[in-house]
Amino acid sequence: MNSQNNLYKELFGNMELELYKQILIEVMSKHKIKIEFENLKITNPNIIAEKTCYIAIQRIRTILANETLSDFECIERITNLLENIGSDASSRHDFN
Repeated sequence: MNSQNNLYKELFGNMELELYKQILIEVMSKHKIKIEFENLKITNPNIIAEKTCYIAIQRIRTILANETLSDFECIERITNLLENIGSDASSRHDFN
């Protein structure tokens, strides 16, 4: 987007970029998107999800087996782990 911003600035000066961005988003949203990952060996999303979940369960077991952690620390680490794999802890992780 940086090169697009520079082109826009050359053409239109310091005008607000927000409208420009909105127009691009609108035009681009009407087209199909194809994303490819060149080095991704696994193409089945179920395998990726299952592997991620299996690793998360292993890590949760390791956290729970750590007798040096308090219950609060266990929950904190498990919540962080879940957030790191894309699972939203919503308001449960707001300990303030």
